[in-house]
Amino acid sequence: MEIAISSPLTGQAVPLAVVPDEAFSGGHMGPGLAIEPSEGKLVAPFDGKVAHVIKSHHAVILEHPSGLQFLFHIGINTVSLKGEGFASRTAAGDEVKAGNC
Repeated sequence: MEIAISSPLTGQAVPLAVVPDEAFSGGHMGPGLAIEPSEGKLVAPFDGKVAHVIKSHHAVILEHPSGLQFLFHIGINTVSLKGEGFASRTAAGDEVKAGNC
């Protein structure tokens, strides 16, 4: 199955291997890539359903209609910010369209 995914952020894509966080660079969170953002806005990269929003709003899991789930995590060591600087416009169970934030 092929799934079309648009970029969730504007910026420069970099390999996970260069991310200074072992959970991601070591592949423990699964395959993916990192984006050095040029703007502070994450948008839905495909039509789907919000499966989970981390309570500190620095990460969201979006489920594709195929059932695959994708984790979108913002920042390095952002858990320690306890949500400061993050605002979520979605909640678990919300349906989103590609390009929505």
